[in-house]
Amino acid sequence: MLKLKIKKGYTLLESLIALSMITIIVFCGLSLHLLKVKQKNYNTALSMYLNCIETTATSLLSNCSYNELAACIGSEPMYIADENINPNTLSRNNILTLLKSSPGSGGKNIKITAVSESGVITISLQLSYLINGKLEVLSHEIYKGNYN
Repeated sequence: MLKLKIKKGYTLLESLIALSMITIIVFCGLSLHLLKVKQKNYNTALSMYLNCIETTATSLLSNCSYNELAACIGSEPMYIADENINPNTLSRNNILTLLKSSPGSGGKNIKITAVSESGVITISLQLSYLINGKLEVLSHEIYKGNYN
């Protein structure tokens, strides 16, 4: 009579292949999760910096007269230092008191340059910031006229 061999388990090769497949799936999932967290942090920081530059522009337009801007911002660029770059500080203080003549030691600052032509001041704002080890620059341009 013939004896039949009955297998009651997995071979070593089958177990290793299954373990390899599970490991690859887990690492892909973790990689996607880490990319998602990194992108969320980037978007949060970028949103805060956009809010800062918009707050600076609004404050310059709403709270400063043409003459104040012309007197304060000359041909040399002015800077808002790293420690003052957050929406609360920018909205609470008079923006002209935060201006400095040098950018400071950190890589993060707002550079403000102005050009006056025919009763209109063109103000250029450049926010330099560091996200994920990369230095990036946001630019914004506003206009203030002398309507007297």
